[in-house]
Amino acid sequence: MRYIITEQQNDRIAGYILKFLDDNLTPYGGWKSIEEYEQELDENSGELFIPIKDVDEWDLNRSNHIYYSVCDNPNYVENPFPEGACPVAMIPPSVLDALNGFFGDVWKGIFKEWFEEKTGAEVFVINSY
Repeated sequence: MRYIITEQQNDRIAGYILKFLDDNLTPYGGWKSIEEYEQELDENSGELFIPIKDVDEWDLNRSNHIYYSVCDNPNYVENPFPEGACPVAMIPPSVLDALNGFFGDVWKGIFKEWFEEKTGAEVFVINSY
């Protein structure tokens, strides 16, 4: 079954998605400047770990960060990434499940724009870790 929604309804859904992203994926301490993220990507060979919870609790083995990688990342074990699988943003599984459950695939394009606006980093694939 197909549904037709108005532009106003579409804007409202986009607003809910943006609020969810802001509430659940904004880094601990807020966003850095785009220049700082670019510098981190250069220094870390194309990967970022953005903590989204208290830094004192930050641990790569927990679901409290966003991981981002460009395609040509020498730190990636299976380098190079399979074709079409990068640049990638990996978010906590609980957040990915919630977004898919609430919004289906509608949120993915909004996430890509939101993340790029905040970091300056293009996203092609969104996944969980």
